[in-house]
Amino acid sequence: MKNLGSYFTVLFVALLTFVSFSGNEPVGAQEKSESMLPVADLYKPDEIKEAFDRQKITPFDDPKFYFEILVPKNWDSRPHSVSKQDFEEAQAGKAMVGMAVFTPNSENEKDMIINVYFMRVPTRVQLADWMDIILKNMDCRVLARQRGEYNERVVEDALLEKDVEGHVLTRFTASRHGDYIFVVSGSAAEEQYPKCKSIFGMAAVTFNPVGMALNAPFQITDFKFLESKGGPERAQGNFKPKDKLYTTFEFTGFGLDQQGQPHVLVEMTASDSEGIQLFKPIKDEIRLGAKGKNPLGYLNLELPAYAKAGKYGIRIKAHDAVKNVDYELAKLFDVDGPPTVVSKQLEFRDCLLSTSKDGPPVKPLAVKPGDKVHSSSKIAGMQFREDKIDVQISLQVVGPLGEIIYEKPDLITLKDSYFYRPPTFFGEISAWIGLPSAASQGKYIWKYKMTDRVANTTTNYEEEFEVK
Repeated sequence: MKNLGSYFTVLFVALLTFVSFSGNEPVGAQEKSESMLPVADLYKPDEIKEAFDRQKITPFDDPKFYFEILVPKNWDSRPHSVSKQDFEEAQAGKAMVGMAVFTPNSENEKDMIINVYFMRVPTRVQLADWMDIILKNMDCRVLARQRGEYNERVVEDALLEKDVEGHVLTRFTASRHGDYIFVVSGSAAEEQYPKCKSIFGMAAVTFNPVGMALNAPFQITDFKFLESKGGPERAQGNFKPKDKLYTTFEFTGFGLDQQGQPHVLVEMTASDSEGIQLFKPIKDEIRLGAKGKNPLGYLNLELPAYAKAGKYGIRIKAHDAVKNVDYELAKLFDVDGPPTVVSKQLEFRDCLLSTSKDGPPVKPLAVKPGDKVHSSSKIAGMQFREDKIDVQISLQVVGPLGEIIYEKPDLITLKDSYFYRPPTFFGEISAWIGLPSAASQGKYIWKYKMTDRVANTTTNYEEEFEVK
């Protein structure tokens, strides 16, 4: 049935210009016809394994056009014969040209054929509008039309009828990939169509233009600040010390190995307004997203209390080992905050007393016997041994007559590591005691002592409160 292999090519030779699309309503029949254009439950998994092969085709010897498709095992494939002029017209958006044709190798099934075509079309042209124009220019009757998402591809799907030595039915499935539109068409004599409509459905659903993704530039795109982890996009605005930052971004155009897996190494950093990194570089490797979607990356961090106001930056570097290419993305954000202090010596700073944890500071503080006394303070001026501090803080509370009512030499011991330690670095401590119910009235003294074991220095701090 050689006419089936040629009549579609003739139909697509009409010169089409895409400069004045108006978003017309789809032409032809509008109703979906699941019986004539099936997409679900085409075959059982064991039937697919038994009867179908995944054909891997590289038209024009150009990896950009490489595609994969499932067709019956007893079907053969061959390239379309395309002239240089036809190819250039397809690239210019003036005509469609064939990429490959699939036919059964059995004489009993000769009245059926699958073709794959391409055409380059500006991205401003919507797929539905393109389909409308194509169908208007074709000498065919549209029996059914549906839109859907097949294997993560948005498609326009139609069933066409044409008189060619009798009635011929064609399933015509188009999808856009960048500035290219691909069509998978399955044609058969009307009496044969019910027998092969599931075969055509399998081809339409499984068509995968892998080369488009492989040849797209490797990029990190769609970077966003979020309100919360996995939450909505954050409204524009500055951040403050102690704020938590949540971000997300997408990887596109990465290569895949022979097993269909990416090999992209990612390194993420953030720095303050002086270019000092906030944390040790985070290294990771991306993994394929769910259901074939592009992988998402994320970077979450909390700004320290001692973050200096200014313009901060996030830098994401990625290396695609399959394509052997690199990509780097830099994003800036602003941090607002009070003036920061650089301590020149070991010191307690902003020491406050209150009657409850996180309660408002009171000065002078007056309490009753049996009450709790809470303290909060910043400590600064500590020295580092590599990235660690070694500080011990003791507490002594002295009563009105000089008696010690509370004493703890090892109240707080700090031996933490800090990657980010700018000149404005400080720590925050808190402590509390419960006064005896028989505490005498009068003036009490809250005495802190801090020892920096790295610098071998000591400092003291005293604050009075009253029991009434």
